[in-house]
Amino acid sequence: MVSNVLLHNRDPLKILHECSKLVDDKIIVVDSYYQDLESVGRPIVQFLPNPAPEPGREEWNMWWGFSTGFFESALRILGFPKITKHVFAARCGGYSWPLFRIVASRV
Repeated sequence: MVSNVLLHNRDPLKILHECSKLVDDKIIVVDSYYQDLESVGRPIVQFLPNPAPEPGREEWNMWWGFSTGFFESALRILGFPKITKHVFAARCGGYSWPLFRIVASRV
């Protein structure tokens, strides 16, 4: 299970690939859900850091926003053809955070 980790790394596809080598059956990916990326209808990744932030407003902890289609495509290429997807909300500090869960199976 990879949960809200890939968006914080510079090479999320490499991490997913390395994890896939250790998995016999299923990979579960949980991450932030971006409706605007979903509306494009393509497997896309958005680069999030602002390369020229105002001084004192630097935020380098989140690198990426993913469409679910990105993970569906990547996981199929990595040998996980059976995919289910679920969108849900998690509560954190009184705020509802949209997330998705993708379960990808080898068979």
